[in-house]
Amino acid sequence: MSNRGTDNYDGCMQLTVTVLTHDAPPAEGTPLVVEVRDTSLMDVAAVTVCHAETSVVAPSADAPESAALGSVIVDAPDDLVAAGALTVFAHVRVAETDFVSVGDFLTVQSYPVQPGVAETAVEVVKIG
Repeated sequence: MSNRGTDNYDGCMQLTVTVLTHDAPPAEGTPLVVEVRDTSLMDVAAVTVCHAETSVVAPSADAPESAALGSVIVDAPDDLVAAGALTVFAHVRVAETDFVSVGDFLTVQSYPVQPGVAETAVEVVKIG
């Protein structure tokens, strides 16, 4: 099954996703990928319906208990948002590969996209 892009949908909700960590943050400029996945089907791999890429930003001194690594805007398909079918996934690619590596940062819990909520924050943790 191939990934579906948002161009296959009639309407999209813009969702701003901020990625946070409580671990020591990775270096500024490290690749940061946010995906919105259709997790409505059981026993099959989740399909990425939209994604955005950016780089980790310098940490802010305003929030020492957690570091905001960056924010992106993704276009989540309205019909899947309304159905409660979407989940946000984030991967900070410290090793700069598409594969998860020791030292990367990942979301390790579910972050469902909520209808009518235009902003959300997800937490990533360091692997290894």
